[in-house]
Amino acid sequence: MQPLKITIYGNFWDVQIYKGRLYLWDMNGDLYIYNWEELIENIYSNDKFLKLPIVCGFLRGDYLYNNNFNLIYGDVEIKNSILHKFKKASSKENFFNLENMPLRAKQENPFRELQTDSEIYYNNIYAATQKGLLLARAHRSSKKYPVTSRFEKIWDCPNIQSVRANSKRLLLSGGSEGLFEFLIDRENFYPSMFKVVDNKIIQLDKRHSLFSTYAFSSIYNTSDIDGSFLIANYWESGDDSYSRKLKFYKVYNESDIFPDVNRNKGFSWAENEKIYYIKNGYPIKVIGFTQGSINNTIGNNKKIFEIFGDDKSSNKINEEEIVSAGVAQFGTLIEDLNGLTVLQSNGEKYRITGDITRWRVYPRAKQYTNHLHVILDDRIEIYSFNHDYFLEQTTKIYGIKPVKSGN
Repeated sequence: MQPLKITIYGNFWDVQIYKGRLYLWDMNGDLYIYNWEELIENIYSNDKFLKLPIVCGFLRGDYLYNNNFNLIYGDVEIKNSILHKFKKASSKENFFNLENMPLRAKQENPFRELQTDSEIYYNNIYAATQKGLLLARAHRSSKKYPVTSRFEKIWDCPNIQSVRANSKRLLLSGGSEGLFEFLIDRENFYPSMFKVVDNKIIQLDKRHSLFSTYAFSSIYNTSDIDGSFLIANYWESGDDSYSRKLKFYKVYNESDIFPDVNRNKGFSWAENEKIYYIKNGYPIKVIGFTQGSINNTIGNNKKIFEIFGDDKSSNKINEEEIVSAGVAQFGTLIEDLNGLTVLQSNGEKYRITGDITRWRVYPRAKQYTNHLHVILDDRIEIYSFNHDYFLEQTTKIYGIKPVKSGN
């Protein structure tokens, strides 16, 4: 099944999608905010046959993951009809220019410079810039300034390369400066071995951090210089869900997770229950991570790390050419020097070539987990991958299980 696709022409630097609004930063330092739902409605307004795939594809990526639909999928005729609708929708590419899009507001970038990375979390935009880690209030009702025109400085570290949010925490990858975490609205649960470098800013490790992601409440740090590693946390049980406490367990090096790995000889990355490893000339290795097995806090007898499988296909990738990687529900993504490869959860491969400025997936955004946004020289391509709806989620090698909620 081919993904659905929307192309918007323009010279863009960054993109975010959040609660029905599309945020686009252009190379001139302007921020455009669009009504995403209105834009999508324009696509199917003249062809109601496409409403189901377009809405599920671009507006509500969570709809068809609902377990209540299992009975519907079990009916071959209904399933084939849905697949036919997606196939027809994927054959029609939708092109837009900024002039014919439903603009909510255009304003100057509140950060006054093009950010290295950004993240929207609980109505706040966090941005990594040369000034440090900045914050601007977003998703406001103001027609002129949906995002506040003035930023707040959280931390003055100028070397942040990657920003990721989850569970009232913000991961900050600082390259050679190491890995940090900003505890947005959570008490410091780390032991004294972790240095507090600023107000609520914890240095988790001094080793190189290219980018980092959350594996549930644990943290996976990816480095193309030093070995990658996992900071394993767990939830200490309480009388109810409100009294549970997050606890640090230990740090696992890449060689602990992949015993046959030679330090600095491969490239690994993770998201939630999947950890991936590439070494040139070998199949991609996939390890399953069960955070609930840490410290036996919930009586789970599963191992913390278990071999999930090796890719038996011809997906041999030279780790020395990898620029970045990530994981979504629909598969895992690998950016190299010439483009972006999507290894889909159904075993198929999708390739996007060109000079890529930036790409994003949204594994924790409830309604947009099937989105892939790719910024190229003169456009942004917004993809919707929908094959994963129809797969058994517990056995797929590529891609994570659907999340229950997100912000």
